[in-house]
Amino acid sequence: MEKKYMIKKSEEFNRARSKGKTFRNKQFTMNRCPNGLQYSRFGFIITKKVGKATVRNKLRRRLKALVRERLDSIEKGFDFVIVPRPQTSELSFMELEKNLDHIFYTTKAEVKRR
Repeated sequence: MEKKYMIKKSEEFNRARSKGKTFRNKQFTMNRCPNGLQYSRFGFIITKKVGKATVRNKLRRRLKALVRERLDSIEKGFDFVIVPRPQTSELSFMELEKNLDHIFYTTKAEVKRR
């Protein structure tokens, strides 16, 4: 994924976490906050509760790959912070994809309701 689509600074993470809308499902917590840009950015917070560094890095790579595939279908102009729960590391790639699609669908449905 290109660097412009990634959230790197802690202030940006904090802004999205504190001022953004929170969405949850069984595997993820996601915060969505308007960023004022023409594209969306993504950040991943993977805590040590998920597992050792290799497990966390593998999960981060998988999530980045899934988001990269969906960039065109994800709503523009938002910062998304995705926090997987500890049991998420045990999911297969297909299950991970299904859960990530579900939470993005939830955020899209929220926008349409307004």
